[in-house]
Amino acid sequence: MAYVPGFTHDVFISYGHIDDQAPTKDWVRALHAYVLGKLRQICRKDVTVWRDPRMDGGDYISDTVRDVASDSAVFLSVLSPGYAQSEWCAREAEWFVQAAAADGALPGKSRLIRAVKTPLLDVPWPKHLDDQTLHYRFYDIDDQSGLVHEYSANVGDLAFEGVCSAMTQAIGGLLRRMRKQAQDRQPAAARQRSIFVADVTREVREYRDSVVAELEDRGFTVCQPEVRLDLGIGPAMVALSSRVASCDVAVHLVGRSYGTIPEGTEESLIALQLELVRKAALRQVVWQPDGLGEPEPRMQELLRRHLTPETQGSSGAFDFITGPLTVFRDALLEIVTQSGGDLDQSVAMRSVFLLCNRRDLTDPELLSMRDWLVDKGFSTDLPVYQGGETDLQQVEEESIIEADTTLIYYGTAEDLWVRQKRRAIQRAWAKLALDARRTRAIYLARPEDDLKQAHYRTIPQGLLRELDRFTPLVILGDCGPFDPNKLRPVLPPFTPDPRKETT
Repeated sequence: MAYVPGFTHDVFISYGHIDDQAPTKDWVRALHAYVLGKLRQICRKDVTVWRDPRMDGGDYISDTVRDVASDSAVFLSVLSPGYAQSEWCAREAEWFVQAAAADGALPGKSRLIRAVKTPLLDVPWPKHLDDQTLHYRFYDIDDQSGLVHEYSANVGDLAFEGVCSAMTQAIGGLLRRMRKQAQDRQPAAARQRSIFVADVTREVREYRDSVVAELEDRGFTVCQPEVRLDLGIGPAMVALSSRVASCDVAVHLVGRSYGTIPEGTEESLIALQLELVRKAALRQVVWQPDGLGEPEPRMQELLRRHLTPETQGSSGAFDFITGPLTVFRDALLEIVTQSGGDLDQSVAMRSVFLLCNRRDLTDPELLSMRDWLVDKGFSTDLPVYQGGETDLQQVEEESIIEADTTLIYYGTAEDLWVRQKRRAIQRAWAKLALDARRTRAIYLARPEDDLKQAHYRTIPQGLLRELDRFTPLVILGDCGPFDPNKLRPVLPPFTPDPRKETT
């Protein structure tokens, strides 16, 4: 899902494949990585940046590239003499311009950005990419000798990074303008949705304050409970019911404790709020943060009651989310920004890169997992196995960078292979200024063995902190049959099946 509503991708990188080969091998790849990482710093949501990774521009399927180019918010071209003479590159620009003229967004010219890698001294400017479009020069020309010095894409080249930074900030500003324009076109009811944020116990109060601030900062109306227990439980619940009735979505943060039980009732205020919202048939979003310890017995029973299919079937839509605050925040924002017609049914789109050994491709458990992910609307990708070693590593790295969740499927693979894939994720993430919203996990599939037990099943709370600055590696599964409930920590929001045991 793109940062700019209405588009599949935010930035389409159009380039001649010769410009990513020797003697400037990986130049475009480095540009892609920088732009993607910087945009994810300056924009408040994950941005999608697409380019065709194959080395021969003539072998890709034109229909696929046409669809992507036509459904991207910004067109970034890497100009060089080779690009200017490429028929395919000219077609990509043509497709984008035609779509931009019809989509009603900002004018097409303002959405065309040129990264001029090599000066076009002896060839004309490509059609649609003339001097009226915004451009950034990645070279210098010596005034005396006339020699061209192209900026190197090697890490630490200040000239390259300086131009990249200026260009990416301009793209970020353009994306924000387009996002705001798209939001302004939404019906007023969708933009001014009212969110009820329930009262909480002490251990999650700080989380609640953060969620309220985020929602208010994004322009939502936050309805506070303001429960007056001094008036008695009856009048307090009547007043609370009136406030809930004016809202569109209810948010509950549950900790380990059951909470205070007001005089005149046998239920805690936490339980009373959950029940009141259920009867009002609002969409309920319930979050249980990581790291708070085992819930008290009464809280466990309360959650079981509200996660039964019978209870949910008599109320509005229900989402139960576990994991860190950043994961919950992204899932919640996806839910509350959906248009009114989609509010009861939609699931937040997330992308999953399912890293697996080739021997496991026919494993029924893996096939079941992939089919379930696709059926639930998750964009799911598998590794590429055929090609040169360098190209395979490049495609794998790009898949890791672009995925919301990278999931290592640990079935029949050797322990060394798993360790290598853990390192591959670290290397890929290290190239970008990634925020904490990305997740990485290992799914322990059959068969069970002593290595899986020793290295992963004994990890406290299923969170392995590695020697880097990123979110922990999440340990999923129990070496048993596939159960979607086991994916809950990394794939919110979806309603689990409480009849199944999970680890």
